[in-house]
Amino acid sequence: MTGRTASTGATASARSTARARPAPPHADLRWAEVPTPLGPAVATATDGALVRLALPGRDARDPAAPDPAASHDPGAFPVLHRELAAYTAGEPVTFTVACDPPGTAFQRAVWQALAAIPWGVTWSYRDVAAHLGRPRAVRAVATAIGANPIAIVAPCHRVIGADGTLTGFSAGLDAKRALLALEGAWPRHDGAHD
Repeated sequence: MTGRTASTGATASARSTARARPAPPHADLRWAEVPTPLGPAVATATDGALVRLALPGRDARDPAAPDPAASHDPGAFPVLHRELAAYTAGEPVTFTVACDPPGTAFQRAVWQALAAIPWGVTWSYRDVAAHLGRPRAVRAVATAIGANPIAIVAPCHRVIGADGTLTGFSAGLDAKRALLALEGAWPRHDGAHD
């Protein structure tokens, strides 16, 4: 993941009470449907950076619907469209689309760290915390991953339980299983199951 994302920031507190930075109001807030292996998703960007990728199947609290303040622009995401089409075709993709998801410094560091998980590989929440240099922040990492607004681009679906089981995903466990299967990471062949 490239673009405007927070650094891992060693000073970011896992227990921070700071509120997540909301998406700033911009005249350039745009949305478009983009392809994913799960079906069409709604991408929203401001100032040319992806702030949200709403997958189909998300729960009612966060539906895959455009922000009412955004203008529809079907051609707004040529790089994201191309990269997601390649991903959907089963090609390993390193996403290069600029991202600026709203969140705390710690959340943004976690979402950026997800990009280090290679195609076809799964990590545990503990692995992500260790990657951040915060091995005791497993619960905070899990909470940040659960709030990831740019799933697939920040590949939270590659994070599983320490025992090798599938854990929550905003679009549901069937969607997580499908994305991991597309990457050849599921079913696991080490005896772990969901």
